[in-house]
Amino acid sequence: EEEYLVFIDEVGDKKLHQDIDIYDAPTVYPIITLCAIIIKKLDYENILIPKINSIKNKFFNIENVILHSNEIRTKSGIFKIFLEKPETENIYFNFKKDIMSAIEKSNIQIISSSIDKKKLLLKSQEYLKNGIDYNSGDLYIKNLEWITERILHFMKGNRAKLIFETQGKKESKEIKTFVKNLISNGNFYNGKEKFCLLDTEPLFFTKKDNVVGIQIADYCAYPFAKHLKNSEDANNELFTILRKFIYKGDYGEYGLKEWP
Repeated sequence: EEEYLVFIDEVGDKKLHQDIDIYDAPTVYPIITLCAIIIKKLDYENILIPKINSIKNKFFNIENVILHSNEIRTKSGIFKIFLEKPETENIYFNFKKDIMSAIEKSNIQIISSSIDKKKLLLKSQEYLKNGIDYNSGDLYIKNLEWITERILHFMKGNRAKLIFETQGKKESKEIKTFVKNLISNGNFYNGKEKFCLLDTEPLFFTKKDNVVGIQIADYCAYPFAKHLKNSEDANNELFTILRKFIYKGDYGEYGLKEWP
């Protein structure tokens, strides 16, 4: 049985536009980030789930609330209770504080991989000038490969189950195929004997399934995308708080991958 559960969610999409000006449009997000939350199965069942459910009950009086990062930030849907009113001015602050407390007590580790699509396009255009066709590949899968390498490094021989939010049948099939290939063949940096510690059947859930681990991965992903977009952004407070949970590895922040 797996000792670790790894919940993975993303911000942004994998489409690489070939027109650089498109990235200046406010509706086009120039980053794709995958964020993995690694947690011991027992800590997930005994600490994170009960704590998050208790937060949902405290603020919304029901457990069947999906914590969705975008809605929380924009204070929309059920999260409109966070809109600043004299009688509720501390609600949003207290909610965020409680979420961080739950994350802290659950002993999670974060591994994140982000790609700046605008910079990647510029890089591929530079290669083309020199007559080299630069194949950037599937940006979601590229991020996933970097993440799985770092997950292996973290696990040090323990077993892990990968858990994703469903994006569609085609995407889920691509992810399953990618994971099976890693386990069967390894990759450039790791042999298959290391990847065999990953469960061959990743799990997929929809938002409606109300999976706490996926919601926490979603909550944590956006600050990492925001950090790559602008590492000097003083308003990215959540990244500063989450930074201590990044997997250190053999040096500094091995669990923080930003490219190119």
